[in-house]
Amino acid sequence: MENLQNYVEKIFRAITSSVFLCPTIMCEVFFMLKEAALLKFPEHKEIRYQVVSGFVFLRFFAPAILGPKLFHLRNDIPDQSINRKLTLLSKAIQSLGNLVSSKTPAFGFKEDYMIPLFKSFNEQGRIDAIRMFLDIISSATRAHSRSIDFEAPIILKEGVMTKRAQGRKKFGVKNFKRRYFCLTNQCLKYAKSKDDEALCEIPVQDILAVESLEEESFRMKNMFQVVQPERALYIQANNCVEEKEWIAILNKISQTNQNRLQNYHPAAYVNGHFLCCKSTDQVAHGCTPVSFGVSSDMKIDIDSDREIERIHSLFLHHMEKLEALQGTW
Repeated sequence: MENLQNYVEKIFRAITSSVFLCPTIMCEVFFMLKEAALLKFPEHKEIRYQVVSGFVFLRFFAPAILGPKLFHLRNDIPDQSINRKLTLLSKAIQSLGNLVSSKTPAFGFKEDYMIPLFKSFNEQGRIDAIRMFLDIISSATRAHSRSIDFEAPIILKEGVMTKRAQGRKKFGVKNFKRRYFCLTNQCLKYAKSKDDEALCEIPVQDILAVESLEEESFRMKNMFQVVQPERALYIQANNCVEEKEWIAILNKISQTNQNRLQNYHPAAYVNGHFLCCKSTDQVAHGCTPVSFGVSSDMKIDIDSDREIERIHSLFLHHMEKLEALQGTW
């Protein structure tokens, strides 16, 4: 049971951390599915989670675990012992997907010994993580829907940081101010405090790049920049860990933007020019490749034995067609 719980924990983390990797077309399907369910059952608040969870957990994650060969995860069919373990894992993951709508300890399990496993995962933190996952993959922003203005924003990260004024005032310490930042699935905004009205909102689709800023720019550590079409917003995080967290989540939420930059300026635009390349044009093309995303020269680790075995199985499966074609050559 301990091994099973460890496997479920790993799968749970893998699923909830993959939220920004969901293909746009699937986000569109989930969003339309959620909208249709809410329209049909407006009195049931949890239906927005049930309908998406039933789709992605019941018809995607659970079947992939139960039948890895069907999803091209393995070439061989698991033996009876492994198949039994995969069945238990599949049931557990399916039940975790239903945490948002059911708190019955025995939900989804016929075996009494599986109930403690469900209870151990039936925590508010895990329920919130699943809800966040389902909210984001079915959000209007991820689906690039026109209905985005009518959907309540989902808070992804928030906190107080230091920013530099985006205006054209003379550089000085007075231009750096502490602000409350809030990132949702729709925009990045900041205000004087959490309860105050936002001073600035940057739509997610206007985020062209998010990168670290060279310390020499302002002689300040833990700084990063959010590049927009007209200028960049320079922000100082409270520490290096927080800086990396903000850069990572901002890049993930904006990674599907079609106008993402391939190059950026690693240093700030100060006194009429970029400190890195000395360009005086504030919207000039960057001088350094962006660090986030897939590199053009990335090397992919391919399991050659597995791929050869797959090709061989395809040849055997279509042997009759190949022999028929051979006679026509």
